[in-house]
Amino acid sequence: YLVQSERFITSAPADTQGNYLFLVEHVGTFDLLAGASNAAFTPVLGVVVSAGATVQQDMVSGNASLEVTVTDASQDVSGITVGLSLETTQGQVPEGVVVVGSDGVARFDNFAAGSYSIHVTGPNNHGGILSANVAAGESKSVSVAAAARSSLSGTITDADSDPVTEAMLFLTPAADPGRQVTSYALLDR
Repeated sequence: YLVQSERFITSAPADTQGNYLFLVEHVGTFDLLAGASNAAFTPVLGVVVSAGATVQQDMVSGNASLEVTVTDASQDVSGITVGLSLETTQGQVPEGVVVVGSDGVARFDNFAAGSYSIHVTGPNNHGGILSANVAAGESKSVSVAAAARSSLSGTITDADSDPVTEAMLFLTPAADPGRQVTSYALLDR
């Protein structure tokens, strides 16, 4: 993700070799954020891209791990989604999503040190949110108790009413449009 003045500019996927490229039309100072399902990265702040410049900015994942155990007093935890987001000054950066098995455990490895929001989303509007601070090299375990909560859902379609898959939605409070306040789930409807 490329951010300028705390505003999201664009995103670019890394290729099979881990390479990425942003073609920068409007030069300036940017923050570079990255996330993957199997790794998290410390944001790089203040990257200056001048007119005509080619800037190389590599990123290396962290070496911390986080194990999340999900419990639910009223239903089976198998199939519950656990999403992890790194909390930054630019907002939350999605870092990974795991669907838990019957043991209720989700494990995230190769993560950068930092403060993470853990979003648990399950069937019947059950879920939970927890924050965890993880130090460099640390292996941390936390538990989240899923319970009934409010929800907002819908369907994304194109102009021909065909479902749009892999769409990413962001829900922000109207009073603070820069702050993401949602958990997310992988749905198969």
